[in-house]
Amino acid sequence: MIAAITAGLIGMLLGGPVNNLGLAAAFSGCIFLAVYIAHLKDTYFDYHISGEDKINPYMGRFDGSGKLLSKNDFVMGMIVSSILLLGLSFYVASLTSYAFLIFVIIGWTLAIVYAPLLYNYLGAALSYPAGVAMAMLAGYFIQTGAIGITPLLFAIPLMVMMAGAKIVEDVIDFKTDKKLGKITTPVLIGLRRAKALGYEVFYLGLISLLFLSLIGGIKFGNVYGILAGSVVGGYSYKFKPETGVYILVVGIYIVMLTMFFLSL
Repeated sequence: MIAAITAGLIGMLLGGPVNNLGLAAAFSGCIFLAVYIAHLKDTYFDYHISGEDKINPYMGRFDGSGKLLSKNDFVMGMIVSSILLLGLSFYVASLTSYAFLIFVIIGWTLAIVYAPLLYNYLGAALSYPAGVAMAMLAGYFIQTGAIGITPLLFAIPLMVMMAGAKIVEDVIDFKTDKKLGKITTPVLIGLRRAKALGYEVFYLGLISLLFLSLIGGIKFGNVYGILAGSVVGGYSYKFKPETGVYILVVGIYIVMLTMFFLSL
């Protein structure tokens, strides 16, 4: 959630000074609810449809019954969250443009289909990063009423970096995913190759940002965050994915925070 909200605020800042803090808060609330709906649907799918909680050693149990919530509880949670999202979205649209609701519809749809997308290697790697990138574009849109080249120069490389981290993360769940019939990247090409590919994709996004910084496509100051992120990413490689992926994510956050503060 933090990554998506941060991306959305970066998008707003790229569009100009944020003079309406209420608008920024409402927009952040929209992002929070969209990601929360995705988490609810994902957990509902794991506990009540796929049975992943029964075979995945990394999924804890929250009570003695082995169920986090009943099916009805999950459905009610998604309905209530969707109603709240709709209300906040109309508020944001009333202050900006009703075309903003297009982003909301796409984001809500992505949240609802998020869990099934994880059964495909492209969906597993790109669904959440694509949502984060879209949050950045939506933030820029509510400030300017358009989708310019500026947010795309940030959003696309960031999406690529996060996709690399997701591939590395999928290495952790290799055995479970294979049992469930998920065709993630590690299942498709093997553990070692998947880890290497994940880091290659991560650095592809990072190098793209570095190139854009050097040619003036984005602020040169981003170089410092990019270099720091590359060092952290390289350091994470020597660890097993269970630990390394979290260090890799720290590298992504360093890059994002640099973007954020340079956009202020």
